[in-house]
Amino acid sequence: MPQVAWKPITVLMLTTVLSACGFQLRGSALVPDALAPLTLSCGEGVPTSVCSGARERLGLYNLLAEDGETPEYRLTLSGYEQERRTSALDDRAAASEYELSARIAVELTTRDGIPLLADTELSAREFYQADEQQVLAGEREQQGIEGLLQDQLVQQVTRRLMPFTEERIRRIRSEHESSTDTDE
Repeated sequence: MPQVAWKPITVLMLTTVLSACGFQLRGSALVPDALAPLTLSCGEGVPTSVCSGARERLGLYNLLAEDGETPEYRLTLSGYEQERRTSALDDRAAASEYELSARIAVELTTRDGIPLLADTELSAREFYQADEQQVLAGEREQQGIEGLLQDQLVQQVTRRLMPFTEERIRRIRSEHESSTDTDE
């Protein structure tokens, strides 16, 4: 009889452990090390939090070039824009909901200038409620959402790097070289 009671408990414990592993791994897909060593360049206007967040993620994947190491690839973040617009009005024609959006341009090139990821725009947006009676709380909420949008953009940058295996880079390089040969 006691042996029967242990089976459901064991199954429950295994299920919990496995689902916890899945939760931990969600959203943390691997970026191939084929892009190492890489240098990150952030253009003017790119928030420090976006640049440092991207640098931190690339560092976690061991992709960043070490001091004195010549980078094979260059990841450039530029053209950051953020916009807030009214998305809904209340019965007194005051803003009751806002849409906050952010965009950034991403480009990945080889050391010799071959574009692996041509100038690509990534974007994120969120909506939030506004209460004209609580201005400070609304400003704090907007700042929190700005941080969330910036984190989402950093995640998108990382996801855009995932398909770049050695084989794909080799194929892009050979296609580029064959197209420049036919142009001449």
